[in-house]
Amino acid sequence: MKTLVCTVSINGQKYKIYSKTYIDIINVVEFLGYKNQIYILEYNGKIYRPLPDKKESRKVFSLKNKDKLEIITVVGGG
Repeated sequence: MKTLVCTVSINGQKYKIYSKTYIDIINVVEFLGYKNQIYILEYNGKIYRPLPDKKESRKVFSLKNKDKLEIITVVGGG
């Protein structure tokens, strides 16, 4: 099986991602440690909140070369 290589920008930093299958953005976000946080996703200039479920996200959120992703977290305080 061929390995997919994808160079993307996440929060302004370049990453090279290698995968044997499509690259699901939700999986990347969870891998980066945002799974249990409230966040808003900006994908190629478009804001997504609420996010589609995992089954639907495969259609909408498969990373492609040169995509830009911003993960914006919500922080409370006083």
